[in-house]
Amino acid sequence: MNEYQKMLMYLKIMMCNLAILHHNIVGDGWFEAHGEIDRWQGDIADYLDDLIERGIALGYQEPTISEAVLAFQTDVLPADKRSRNESYKIVMECMRSAAGLMQASEPIVPADVQNKLQEIEYYLNKEGNYKLAAALGGMKGRKPEMDYDDD
Repeated sequence: MNEYQKMLMYLKIMMCNLAILHHNIVGDGWFEAHGEIDRWQGDIADYLDDLIERGIALGYQEPTISEAVLAFQTDVLPADKRSRNESYKIVMECMRSAAGLMQASEPIVPADVQNKLQEIEYYLNKEGNYKLAAALGGMKGRKPEMDYDDD
């Protein structure tokens, strides 16, 4: 497997983990978090579909879920009840890991796919490093960077 296929495998695991978090959130703030995690899961599903199709066009075989589980078995979450904060921390770590794997796969793909990866990396970093960090209280005392995106 190359770095691009490895990144696709991680995104498949991330999709499953987001579903687990979405279904098992409890406690204060669960309703808000339930909706947010659902939105992230939908966004990742759309990105994953696009990246899989681009990979197939490049001649890469789509990795299966069993290959993904074997490669990232320590990242697979059990279906445990989790608080909003615990869930958000896990999502933030997943987003950061996914962005790093995307960056690592950029050198082996053409410029148009690199651009798509960078677009998704921007989204993941914005959601993880800004929005989730702020929701978890990590932005206290710091002025957020200006974001001119329409989202």
